Amino acid sequence: MRRILLALTVTTALAVSATAFGHPVHDKGVAKDPEAFLEDVTQEVFRVLELILQSIPQYAAPEVLENGDIIIRRIHPKPETPAPAPGNGAPTGKPI
Repeated sequence: MRRILLALTVTTALAVSATAFGHPVHDKGVAKDPEAFLEDVTQEVFRVLELILQSIPQYAAPEVLENGDIIIRRIHPKPETPAPAPGNGAPTGKPI
């Protein structure tokens, strides 16, 4: 949990600082509207937070089976890669 919060804090700080340096406050001697600048920065922060939330795995409600096992399924599981066929340089599983 600490790692997620640390990553969220660092990402938000980077997004805010990148947005702040990416948009000039003064354009040809005329100050940009601070409210518009704040709105742009806020939208960038929300975009970053949305990307972070999308990267967190989502789970369905736990299911209790008759034998007492508890299953918590991923809503969007990662696609499984097929196992390589033996003889194509793949290990056979035999100990050395």
